[in-house]
Amino acid sequence: MPSHSSLYPGITFEEILGDPQLGSKRRELVISKAAELAAAKMIIFDRDRDAFQITDLGRIAAKYYIRTQ
Repeated sequence: MPSHSSLYPGITFEEILGDPQLGSKRRELVISKAAELAAAKMIIFDRDRDAFQITDLGRIAAKYYIRTQ
């Protein structure tokens, strides 16, 4: 069994063994992307409740597929 490689880039074999559903990795990715969207003023991100709300700018960007970068 490989000890330091993985089938998926950015995810180690140890992470897969420790969390087969990768719930913590998914949560980490969602929070990091929500923080990026909040910095771009597309959403309001409440870290205490792990909730976000779309802003008018976010609605416009979603309608016209505007990217942040």
